[in-house]
Amino acid sequence: MLRPLTWFDRWVKAPLGMIYLVFLLLLAVPVLLWMTLLYWAVQGLRSWRSRGGGRGRGSGPREVSNRAA
Repeated sequence: MLRPLTWFDRWVKAPLGMIYLVFLLLLAVPVLLWMTLLYWAVQGLRSWRSRGGGRGRGSGPREVSNRAA
């Protein structure tokens, strides 16, 4: 059932909702950028290690065996 909008809805609730939306946007964009940069850094580190750049025990993926440990 529809109800008519009051002055309180138009002049108080709607602007507060828009302000809250902008606040969420300002909060979400830096988090999105940070998580993207972190993902790229981890992928770059994995790529660097798999090429033998890091001091690991092996120089590639581990061998897979079908035997139980």
